[in-house]
Amino acid sequence: MGITAAHDLLRQHACGLAGPSTVLGLVTVAARPGRLQSDIRRYRSVVAGLVEHSWRVNWHNEWLVTPIKDLPEWNPDSSTRQRSSHTEAFIPGDVVRLGTELDAAVRDAVAASGACADPEGGFDIAS
Repeated sequence: MGITAAHDLLRQHACGLAGPSTVLGLVTVAARPGRLQSDIRRYRSVVAGLVEHSWRVNWHNEWLVTPIKDLPEWNPDSSTRQRSSHTEAFIPGDVVRLGTELDAAVRDAVAASGACADPEGGFDIAS
């Protein structure tokens, strides 16, 4: 999905055409190394203005050559620079930041909705 598709979906959501849902934010991932072209950077800024949170994951060349099973894993309880058991790879700072901030956004949205976390990973809606 590209930034144009994300823009379309966010506009649909804003018009109430996306079904019952909550948009937490926009995550964009670099499609290539280097600086973002100015027109794309401006358009991304416009689209990001439609959401409360916006995150960008940079280009990480090592992800292209590392088998999925060897990629490092991150979760909210792990250290911020966890080493994979299979490689010398570290979790990049921008990915740690995304995970941490997305986890916080989910927790805030759940708290604001009146739902409470279920130990099995789901949510119970408070009456």
